[in-house]
Amino acid sequence: ISVTIIGITSTIASKQSTLSLRNLANMRGLGPIDKIMDLPILSTKLFIPRLQTNIVFRDDLFEHLDKGISRLIIFVTAPAGYGKTTTISTWLSQLMMPAAWISLNEKDNDFYCFFSYLITALRNIEPDNFGKTLNLLKSSGVQPNEVILSQLVTDLAELTSYCILVLDDYPQITSMDSTEALGFILDHPIPTL
Repeated sequence: ISVTIIGITSTIASKQSTLSLRNLANMRGLGPIDKIMDLPILSTKLFIPRLQTNIVFRDDLFEHLDKGISRLIIFVTAPAGYGKTTTISTWLSQLMMPAAWISLNEKDNDFYCFFSYLITALRNIEPDNFGKTLNLLKSSGVQPNEVILSQLVTDLAELTSYCILVLDDYPQITSMDSTEALGFILDHPIPTL
């Protein structure tokens, strides 16, 4: 496994099995949300994978990850089956820092789907944040993506504690919209993320 430090990653688990962003928005008093908000959120994609009892602790990799925690992004790369997900979830279990985790797949290439999961994962850390971004997504037919992303960056800047965001299997994301949107967020670094 190779660790390249450029920034940071994150993770957290939700206790619900399946929910929709419409239900999440209603629970938070945000009112009905149209379009993408009706997409079901498979909350198991937001769980940090369960640690096995026979895992190999990779102290050298944990040391690299610890050194990179203050950076913008950390890339963990290796062929399939080499333990990237296990390494990150084990490392996170040792940290005293909240984390948001998203297990990505090819279906998450849609801009709205990707950001639905991103916002839901981050709301697991700070449930009262990201309401303005959700409202913009609700009216996304009117709002250009840059307006939504600008509000997301503003909401991210309001995080009250340091946290880590893990985008597990990020190479599955190949859409230009989602990739450029993530680039927009990285171009506007958040001190707490």
